[in-house]
Amino acid sequence: MKNLEKIVGKFKFLSEYDVSKGGQLNESDYARTANTIRGIVPNIDTFAILTAENPNSIQLSSEENKKRNDKLKQQLSNKHYGYRKVKGKYGNPENTFFVPNITKSDAMVFGREWEQNTIIFAEKVYKEENNKSYKGMKIDLLWTFPKEKYGNVDGTRYVFINNNDREDYYSIVKGRKFYIPFYDDENEVNDEKGKLGTNVTNYEKAYWNGGKIDGIERHFEPSDVEEINKYIKESLDESKMGKYRWHHRGITRNKMNKLKYGW
Repeated sequence: MKNLEKIVGKFKFLSEYDVSKGGQLNESDYARTANTIRGIVPNIDTFAILTAENPNSIQLSSEENKKRNDKLKQQLSNKHYGYRKVKGKYGNPENTFFVPNITKSDAMVFGREWEQNTIIFAEKVYKEENNKSYKGMKIDLLWTFPKEKYGNVDGTRYVFINNNDREDYYSIVKGRKFYIPFYDDENEVNDEKGKLGTNVTNYEKAYWNGGKIDGIERHFEPSDVEEINKYIKESLDESKMGKYRWHHRGITRNKMNKLKYGW
């Protein structure tokens, strides 16, 4: 029996689910989630964050969203994928599934089937840059709907941020808030000459180093930087949910930085 337990324990990571709980993971604590995102859990090589709620960023009733998520939950269990339920707020409250050891193709198919504009997918990587090595999760924000954007990468990061004071655009596990900074953090300030502008924190080159985040870049951006009209228009579309508008504001910010600073 002990030998059998060792074998089962060794291969549990292949699905990491508990049939008696309909697929819900046994370990639901924040530390486990955080360590998975950092990429330091040995038996977890990928994860995705999925939902079936509010297709194409059109808000549905809570009852309809529950029905959709119940069907997605069953699909995950049928494919022997474990999951952890994760709540959040992205303009509106959102219920998602944190799914370890899922293939990229399956994650994208789920996103497309449930008409999600984007999903989060991560996989372990090892890279070397500027005489520094990094081993951890490469986290992508992937388009899965509509068809013409399927597979496009909207942002890539290697870190997440803990912030319990954050009031919107976060996920929460066991009362702990976190977010993946696909878009720059910013706050309006006056510079030393009194000119209104924005302090911008950019995480594109950030990475984990001994439990801390290195590579964060900050700069002051004058308030008269040229806007990108296409995305501004999308960010003002009030027929869409707050998450959709936030998403396009973030795209605008990142594209502005790439044009001006080469990021």
